[in-house]
Amino acid sequence: MMSDTAPELEQKGLFAGERRFQLKDGRYLFIENHALRQHHEYELDVLALDPKPRFRLIVAWRWILMAILVLALEYPVLRYLLPRLDPDGQYALTVIIVFTLLAFIFIVLAFAYSYRETVFVSRHAHWPLVHLLHNKPDKARFRTFVEAVREAIERNAEQAGLTRQQWLAGEVKTLRRLSRKGVVRGEEYERLRAKLMKMTDE
Repeated sequence: MMSDTAPELEQKGLFAGERRFQLKDGRYLFIENHALRQHHEYELDVLALDPKPRFRLIVAWRWILMAILVLALEYPVLRYLLPRLDPDGQYALTVIIVFTLLAFIFIVLAFAYSYRETVFVSRHAHWPLVHLLHNKPDKARFRTFVEAVREAIERNAEQAGLTRQQWLAGEVKTLRRLSRKGVVRGEEYERLRAKLMKMTDE
């Protein structure tokens, strides 16, 4: 259960699910992610994170492509198919309205399913581990929490005094644990592990 004293943030997105974050003991970040088709609960040592957050725009390309496809089909239907089925052109306006309405619906869905994220990535592999809905629930609370996480990362990194090899080994361990929880897919873990091991040999 989340305490009242540790920095925390609760977020809700229209189609992005619910997300809860808590920075405990100034070092461990607890994350609960309730999406439409998945549910993850995990914790991270902030030492695994890069202190500089990234901004990402998640675009619902599927719905945009559907809108483009509908608009692309409208012309050949009106130009070639409809004259054969409706020589008098009585239903041309109806067809135009239907295609336009479908395209509009897909565009609305594209906006609804698209959202902005602020992401903390792993320190060396740069894999996104913490996904925050940008400026949710409001700009003030969001920025306060992001700053608390960033300061915790920098403070703990300065105090840890780890060698490069220790940093890399710790990151591999973190990614392996997250892959077992389903947060990082197995094939992605293997790719990231190989990348980090290559850095170890440099």
